[in-house]
Amino acid sequence: MPTFALQLRASLEKVTQLGPMQPEEFRWDVIPKCGSCGEVGDNPLWIAATEEEEVPGGRGTANVVGKCKACGRQYSVSVLNDKLGCYDIADAGSFKTIVAFECRGVELHAYKPAGGWQCKGWVPASEENGGEDKLTGTEFVDVDLSDDWADYDEKSEESVEIMEVATQFVAA
Repeated sequence: MPTFALQLRASLEKVTQLGPMQPEEFRWDVIPKCGSCGEVGDNPLWIAATEEEEVPGGRGTANVVGKCKACGRQYSVSVLNDKLGCYDIADAGSFKTIVAFECRGVELHAYKPAGGWQCKGWVPASEENGGEDKLTGTEFVDVDLSDDWADYDEKSEESVEIMEVATQFVAA
C-alpha cells in the first residue's frame, strides 16, 4: 500500500523537540488528491489515529474512509503510529519526516499546520552551561504553527521562535 510521509522544515530559535502535543490523538488536517482522477479536494481530511472506521467490503479499518467528490472512487487513510517523530534543533533548515500515512485510492497533497504543537526550550553550548547544549526545562504547549511563533523562556531569560515553517508530502 502506498505510504506518504509528512515532512516539516522550520527555523528554530532556542527551542527543540517540536511535535504534536498528543501524537496519537493529534488531528492531521490534510488536503487529499484522488488517486484515480487526480481531483484535489476543497476541504481537508481530518485524520486522527484514535478514530477508526470500517472499510466497506470487509477490508479492515482505517482512520478515514471517504469517496472522491468528482469520480466517486473510495479511499482510505491510516496514520502509521510507529512513524511519529519530532523536529529537533539539529534538523533546523532541513525537511524531516514527522508522521506517515498509509493510503488507498488517494494521495496526500498538502498539510497546513495549525495549533496543538509543543516544543521545549533549549540553549546552545556556552561557558555558563558547561560547554554543552541543554534543555532549559520550559515546555511550550499549544504552539500554533499557522504563522511564525514566538514566546519567552523565563528559565533561560531568552526569547524563543519558530519561523519559516514549510511542509511537504513525499512517497515513502
